[in-house]
Amino acid sequence: MKPVFTILLLFLSLPAFSQEAAERESLCGDFESCLPLRCLPGGLWINAAGDVAYRDAHCCAFDSHVFIDSPGNFKNDTTFLQPVDCYLTRAYNLQDSANNAKDDYMSELKNIVDTASFRLLAPFYGMDANHVYVYQPMACGGLLFCTDLDRATFRVFDEAPKYACDKDECFAMGWYIDGADPATFRPIITEYYLLSRDKNHVYDWYIRLNDDEIRRYEDELGVALREAPLPVKTMKGNQ
Repeated sequence: MKPVFTILLLFLSLPAFSQEAAERESLCGDFESCLPLRCLPGGLWINAAGDVAYRDAHCCAFDSHVFIDSPGNFKNDTTFLQPVDCYLTRAYNLQDSANNAKDDYMSELKNIVDTASFRLLAPFYGMDANHVYVYQPMACGGLLFCTDLDRATFRVFDEAPKYACDKDECFAMGWYIDGADPATFRPIITEYYLLSRDKNHVYDWYIRLNDDEIRRYEDELGVALREAPLPVKTMKGNQ
């Protein structure tokens, strides 16, 4: 799962407004037109047609246009409007991905999720009797993955629910952290930054920091990141 998941994250997160908007349209469908909408006990949503969706409350609406600042100098002006709800009715089914990354293994969520056993562990992670689901937020709609992560060892940090790991992989806000060691991985709680560390490295979101970058963070925060207080490893998952 790891190579395909990493390729998808890098490819699908390219900062192109039109691509993200197209992804949102592709993944959401026309879920909200079939009223009423009802929240299921585990945190998913269902409409009158029986379509099942994950609600993305982190989606934001933007107004984007290009204007000419001076002759030959084009600028893209993107203005934040408001947060919106986005209902994701399809997921990238990495269970069926084999060794390629194609849209033909995007599945209707209602066809892969067990709604009776599904429970939302945190805004970015869910689990049912068969799979672990990872949600990756984006400005114009996020992406939902049905993964082959290990259910028996998958956990979300109670003190920092943006972070999760199983026996092999670690995540921050739904993004895979390449090379992180799950056995020693811990979030570093700060007010603004998405920092974490393991026995070998310090990370900002999913990016491994070099020594100079670590020193800059330490100077700003006044904390030795490799020695920062860490949350107790009380986690929730397949309990």
